[in-house]
Amino acid sequence: MKKAVFMAVAMVMVAGVTTLFAAEKAQKVEKITGEVVKVDAKAGSITIKADGKEHALKAEAKLLEGVNAGDKVEVEVVGKTVKSLKKVEAPAAPAPAAPAPQQPPQ
Repeated sequence: MKKAVFMAVAMVMVAGVTTLFAAEKAQKVEKITGEVVKVDAKAGSITIKADGKEHALKAEAKLLEGVNAGDKVEVEVVGKTVKSLKKVEAPAAPAPAAPAPQQPPQ
C-alpha cells in the first residue's frame, strides 16, 4: 500500500515539473524588429528580415491589416506565432544646424 501511494505521489510530482517546464518554454516571448519582406493576410503569414536573417512567421489576419512589404515593424513572437505587431517609424533626420550669426564689419 505504501509503495502504491509513493508511486502515485512520484508520478504527480514528475507530471507537475514537466508541465512547469513546458509552460515556461511555451511562454517565452521574443521581440523582433525589422523590415517586412512578404505579407499574406489571407494565409496568415509574414516574413521579416532582421539582423541579416529572414523570419517566416504565422499571424492572425487582423494583425496584418495595413502591413506592407518594406514597412519597419516590431513584433512579439512566441515560437513562430506573432502575438503583437506595431509599425515602427524610422528615426527622424536631425534638423540642419542654424548658420552662425554674422558679425557686422568693423
